[in-house]
Amino acid sequence: MSSEPTAAEKFENERYLFVNSLLSHPLLSIAYLYTMKMYRSGTLLTSPEFQELKNTPAKYCDLLMNSIQDVIKPLLEEGIGIKLFPSFTYLRVYQPGDSLAPHTDRPSGEISITLNLGCSSEKAWPIFLEVNGTNHEVVMQPGDALIYHGIESSHWREEFTGEHHTQLTLHYVDQNGPYTEHRFDEAYLRSKGVLQGDLEIMSI
Repeated sequence: MSSEPTAAEKFENERYLFVNSLLSHPLLSIAYLYTMKMYRSGTLLTSPEFQELKNTPAKYCDLLMNSIQDVIKPLLEEGIGIKLFPSFTYLRVYQPGDSLAPHTDRPSGEISITLNLGCSSEKAWPIFLEVNGTNHEVVMQPGDALIYHGIESSHWREEFTGEHHTQLTLHYVDQNGPYTEHRFDEAYLRSKGVLQGDLEIMSI
């Protein structure tokens, strides 16, 4: 009798993994309320150099979201069986009419998580993922997450018809892989002239 594949085996073979309720209350509620306070106060905006959707409120490497990334990292490593370096986080509030064109991530997004923080919509808004020539539609409720290989799997969203949808993406690189120079998004920040000199990493 064959046993069920482990999460690590599924991630390796299928190239993505759906996780129900990866983020739970009260942390999920805190992250959502925090995001909506920034959104409604007009402070959830970022420099255009980090913005794919120019009119969609977003924030690169928010400190709370980076902390959530650190909290999730050991759970992620245990689940997929890969030791990771964090690279960056990206927080976005989608608005009516927004969509996301098919794309793959830059090297800093070797392994990525997209996480639904909360939404106001009559129906769930799916994300689409192309893996080995096959398209997959993934529907996430608040707290649910999709783990995927961001640099190899094209992903996108069709037009959003609800009021708002808050989405957090967490990006990592394999500690033993070919993209370690992109840990903490160092290579990208240097290419943009944002980072000068040595990168100081604070361990807690």
